[in-house]
Amino acid sequence: MYIYVISDVLEQPGYPLISFILQRFPGIEVEIVQVKGVADREKLENVAQEAGKKEALIFHTIVDEDMRSGLKQMMDQLGIAGLDLLAPITGEIARFLGLKPQLKSPGQEKLDKEYFRRVEAIEFAVRCDDGRDLAQAMKADLVLIGVSRTSKTPLSIYLANEGYRVANIPLMPEVSPPRELFLLPARRITGLTIEPETLQRIRQERLKVMGIPRQTEYASFKRIVEELEYARQIMSKIGCLVEEVTDRSLEELAFMILKEKGEL
Repeated sequence: MYIYVISDVLEQPGYPLISFILQRFPGIEVEIVQVKGVADREKLENVAQEAGKKEALIFHTIVDEDMRSGLKQMMDQLGIAGLDLLAPITGEIARFLGLKPQLKSPGQEKLDKEYFRRVEAIEFAVRCDDGRDLAQAMKADLVLIGVSRTSKTPLSIYLANEGYRVANIPLMPEVSPPRELFLLPARRITGLTIEPETLQRIRQERLKVMGIPRQTEYASFKRIVEELEYARQIMSKIGCLVEEVTDRSLEELAFMILKEKGEL
């Protein structure tokens, strides 16, 4: 059984209440799906369709009047049961105070700006992935550099979800790094390195998935050591921050990079 808890702001005020109530039904397996920051009708419709396919309940704390009305229509059309958690409480408080509630949450304007900032950052990361669109890449908040399979792309997307415009550029001995890279302030660049044994395992698994023999130069230990040494020389020349990615999660890497750069 699924219960969807939907909010149009980044907070999720309804989740603690639903979670608290479910504790009164021991032994029942219910998965709560939290959906935050639903800023437009298209996303709201996608969530409603998904909940409908799972025959889920929907509880929501949507503040925007049009969005709230739209969700009710969608739920009626799809035959989804649920409840607006805000309406009865808001109505009682309004009657008690003799005041009308604001139609927009105090945090909604912040949400709108943050939502579109993240969308733009993700689009930027995709456009500037793997050394593409260098002209745009030079406008990045952060440029990640490193040899192949050092988590440049997933880390770029993770940081983009935090609202940072990130580009990544691969380093390989046969191809000189773009000249523009050496013109950027070193503080905007982070090098990613990894233990050669770990990188060899990752590359071998990658080749296996692709159906390519693992005994290729790409996954040879000698080649990997050469690539890492070349990358180390480039990073040293730039004078940038260097982060070790071996056995570290994306969350940890992102935290350390942002902390080093004074973003936290």
